[in-house]
Amino acid sequence: MIILTLEESALSAWPALQTIYYDGWLLRFSNGYTKRANSINALYPSQLTVQDKIKKCEHLYQSKHLNTIFRMSPISTPTGLDVTLDDHGDAQFDHTLVQTLILDRTDHDATYPLSSLYIDTWLQAYCRLSRVKYNDHLTHAQILKSIPSPCIYGAIYYGGEIVSCGSGVLERQYIGLFDLVTEPDIRGQGFGTNMVTEILNWGKQHGARCAYLQMEPDGILDWDSRSISDIIAYIERSDTRVQPDTKRLIDYLEGKKIPLTDQEKDTIRRFHRNFINAGLNLKFTSHNRGPLSEYPSYRDLILEKDRSGQQVNYLVSESSYDYVRDLQERDRIIPVVGNLAGDQAIKSISTFLNAENIEVSAFYTSNVEFYLAGQNNISGFIDNLKSLPIKDNGVIIRSYFSRWSNHPLSVQGYASTQMIQRMFRLIEGHEEGNLIRYNQMVEDFEPLK
Repeated sequence: MIILTLEESALSAWPALQTIYYDGWLLRFSNGYTKRANSINALYPSQLTVQDKIKKCEHLYQSKHLNTIFRMSPISTPTGLDVTLDDHGDAQFDHTLVQTLILDRTDHDATYPLSSLYIDTWLQAYCRLSRVKYNDHLTHAQILKSIPSPCIYGAIYYGGEIVSCGSGVLERQYIGLFDLVTEPDIRGQGFGTNMVTEILNWGKQHGARCAYLQMEPDGILDWDSRSISDIIAYIERSDTRVQPDTKRLIDYLEGKKIPLTDQEKDTIRRFHRNFINAGLNLKFTSHNRGPLSEYPSYRDLILEKDRSGQQVNYLVSESSYDYVRDLQERDRIIPVVGNLAGDQAIKSISTFLNAENIEVSAFYTSNVEFYLAGQNNISGFIDNLKSLPIKDNGVIIRSYFSRWSNHPLSVQGYASTQMIQRMFRLIEGHEEGNLIRYNQMVEDFEPLK
């Protein structure tokens, strides 16, 4: 939702001279000036076939003597559009990095005041500092004059001359920074930083809470192969948080006819705030109890290694992330709330899986069996387990918290121990009377390799 809000804000802040809305795609045309204003933005769900839409787009852009450019983002739809374009023969040729900044954390004084200029005066200064001809930027002028949102066209004077200029566009609670340029002969003296600071101050005064900057940095493709440790270090140096767009999410759910009580809406808002405010310091909490000291943070979990010293979580590689992201986008990750030993949740899942001929290969129970044992309800869980279509080598994955006694697989310094057990082994052992108690279950584990 946050990415969509940024995308919509950026598109409104840099409007095309002509826009066609085509089955969820925004086709933008501006005489070829900038790729942003002359590209296809696939932001919303579609009904037509992708191949037919691509052909239609190519025809429209060719009729205007323009290249057919798809501006891809993490929310481009449908899923796999980038692969379809690759198969179609299109090639990636530019990448853009969108940086964000929470404005309530900026507190910088400016050495030189910002002067607000009329568009034509400002554009002449921009062209002079950029070493380009004004007549080559007539479309640029048209775009600037068509921006519907509040804008500032700022300049910094030094020695009676404009030495730095840039613009800011306020859309919703976001201010976008555009056309930043400083006199080449005096760069590195703080004029550009001064100008950006003043534009951000203007944005704050007019209600902006977050700023964004779109740029094409050198070496951005290198991030595909960067380690997760490098990415975490970059996030730690940056303030990438933005305000949760909870209203849009709630509107979306209600538009899907999903009834929400006021209490459920408050819960959604609380979850959004907690995830964003805590960031990488996020820790597990349970009802009416804060996180215990031994609980790992989200940062700890991302950077954790297995027993062989390898990082294997889904954020470690681009391919692993893409795999999980694809599951999410295809609604293959489905949260279910229920009792593992109850009469509804697992049995309903079992009915669905059996109808679809889908077998279970892994069942992660965390340490829930510990609580079921305390309620004398392990048998209810086993009965539910037997109803599932289990693969021959399907396993239970469980966590054991060694507060009272260590486990043979425990590692010093860690509060929990992970282990696996074959599901059929658990079912058979329980029926034979050998795996009745919790300690018997956690001691009957498969060797880890």
